[in-house]
Amino acid sequence: MSGDKIFPRNLTARAALAASKVIGNPVTTMMESGVANCFPGLEFDVRILDCRFFPGLVFQFIVPPKYPAPDAIPNQHGARLLYTDYLLDPMLPETSREPWVQNLLDQYGGPLATTFMSGRWYLDWIEQNGRRLPMRDTQGNYLDGYTVWRLVRGLEAGRVEIGIERRDPPAPGPAQVVVLSGYRRQYVNAAGLFDEAFRPGEFTQSMCNPWTHDFRDCACHYWASNHPDVVTGGPLMSDNPSDARDPAAAQRLDWLRRRDGSSEVSASATIAENRVYQIDHYEINQSWEKLPFVLEGHEIDRPYRPPLPKWGEPHQDAAWLIRELENELAGMEMALVIEYLYALFSLRHPDEATDPAWPSLADDLRAVRQSILMVAVGEMTHLRWVNQMLWLLDRDGINPGWHYTPVVSWSNRIRIADRATRLAPLTPDVLKDFVQLERPSGYLTGVYEKCVATLKDEKYPRAVFEIALRIDGEGGEHYRNFCNVQRILSKYPRDAHGEYPYLRSVTPQSTPETRGALAEFDAIRRYLASAYNAEARGDMPSADKGITDARAAMVRLQASAEQLAQQGLGIPFLDPRS
Repeated sequence: MSGDKIFPRNLTARAALAASKVIGNPVTTMMESGVANCFPGLEFDVRILDCRFFPGLVFQFIVPPKYPAPDAIPNQHGARLLYTDYLLDPMLPETSREPWVQNLLDQYGGPLATTFMSGRWYLDWIEQNGRRLPMRDTQGNYLDGYTVWRLVRGLEAGRVEIGIERRDPPAPGPAQVVVLSGYRRQYVNAAGLFDEAFRPGEFTQSMCNPWTHDFRDCACHYWASNHPDVVTGGPLMSDNPSDARDPAAAQRLDWLRRRDGSSEVSASATIAENRVYQIDHYEINQSWEKLPFVLEGHEIDRPYRPPLPKWGEPHQDAAWLIRELENELAGMEMALVIEYLYALFSLRHPDEATDPAWPSLADDLRAVRQSILMVAVGEMTHLRWVNQMLWLLDRDGINPGWHYTPVVSWSNRIRIADRATRLAPLTPDVLKDFVQLERPSGYLTGVYEKCVATLKDEKYPRAVFEIALRIDGEGGEHYRNFCNVQRILSKYPRDAHGEYPYLRSVTPQSTPETRGALAEFDAIRRYLASAYNAEARGDMPSADKGITDARAAMVRLQASAEQLAQQGLGIPFLDPRS
C-alpha cells in the first residue's frame, strides 16, 4: 500500500488558497461532471473529441443531407480532413526522440504541407492490431459520418495507422491515398486535464443555440423535442378542447409560420414543404420571444386559466370501490389490451406497403402502428396500476375480511361502451369506437372519475388516490393518439374490392400455430399474476423475475402474432380455455 496514492483529478478545485495559480480545469468542465450525448449533447459535443483522434490532423464527421440539392457534390459524407494542426500539438514536440513523431513532423512539414491543400480528403481506412477497417460498406459505398465516428471511437489507445483518400482526383485512375502511422490520442492526461491540442470553444462549437436557431434546425432530444411543430389554431378555452364536436377536424398550423395572415393555412406533410413559409433565422433571433406558448396542442394568445377538476359521484363505501376495481376496471383494461393488439396486427407491416399508388403508406403505417402499440402498452400499465391499487387497499386493511387476488383476466363485455369484447380489424368504424372510448369526458374518464372522487377521502391511502388520478389523466393521451391514427388513415379509401390498402385480411382461427401464440399469451398472464402477488407481499426479487419473464414472453408473442397475421391468421384471444 505504500506505493498507492490518491491523485486529485481536479487540480483547480484542490487549490489551498484562492490566490494560488493552479493549472487545471474547474470541476464543471470535467467530462465526469458533464452531461453529454452524441447528438450533440447538453454541455459539450463528444464527437469533437474524435475529430483530433490522430495527432496533427483535424477531421469532421459528415452525414448525407436529408434533402440533397440536385447539383450537390457526390460522396461528401464520412470523416473529412479539415486541416493539419501539428505545430502546437503536445503529441508532436519537435524535441521528441520517438521515430514515429519525427516521421509525422517530416511528412506534415514536407510534401503533405501542400498535398492536403488541394482537393477533398477523407479517412479511407483505419488499422490497429493488424485489423483494417475500411470506411466503405460491402458494396463499396462510403459510410456516413456517424458510422465512421463510431469506428474511430472504438479505437484503443496505442499504435494506429490510417489511410486518407482524395475523393476528387485531378485525373482518372486510382484514387490517391496517403498512409500515416502514429498513436491514437488520449483525451485527458494523468491529471484529468484535456489534451492541450483541443482549442477553447471546440467542444461547444457544433452545438445549437437553444433559444434561437434551435427552434428551427435542432434535432436534439433535449431542446427541440419540447418546442411545438404543428399546433391547433384558435385559443384554448377554459373547457377541454377535446370536447369539441370534431376536434380531429381542427386545422393544424405550423408553429414557425409567418404570421401575416396569408400563412394561416394547414401545415404541409414534410419539413421541406413547410420551410418555405417559415420565419428565417434572423427573424427568430429578433422576435423569438413573441412566439406563442402552446398548451394541449393549442396556441395561447391570452392568460390561461386551467379548468377546475371535475369529480364524479363517489362510491358508497370501500366495498363498492373494490368491486368496481376487481370486477370491472381490471378486466376492462385487459379487454382493451386484447382489442388494441388485435387491431394492431390487422395493419400491414410497412414492408408490405409496396403499391406505387400509395408512396407514403409505409411511413404512415410505421407511425400508426407505433401509436397503437403505445396505447396498448399504456392499457397494460393501467392493468398493473389497478392491481396495485387493490393490493395497497388490502395492505391498508381498508375492507376487513377482503384480501387481494391478482386480476389478469378480461371482461367479456366493455360495459361502459355497452358492447361485447371483440376481435376486429382496424376499420374506420372500429377506430371511431376506440376514439369514443378514450375521449376525455367520455366512457373511460367517467368510470375513473368516480374512483378518484371516492379516493379523495383521507381514510384511503394517498398512493392509491394518486394512481387513480394518473390513470384518469392518461386517457387524454390515448385519445390524441387515436385521433392522429384516424387523421393519418383517413386519406386511404376503399379500393374497388372494398378493401383498405393499410389492412390485412385477418380472421381469428384456432390452428396449431395460433394455439401456440395463445399459450404464450396465457403464460404472460401467469407471469404477471405471480409478479403482482410477489410485490403485494413485498417480495421484490420474485416480482422482478415475474415481470422479466412476462416481458420476454411479450416479445415472443409480438413476433409470433406478426408472422401469423402475414398468413391471415388472427390469434383467438377470447377463445374459452379448457
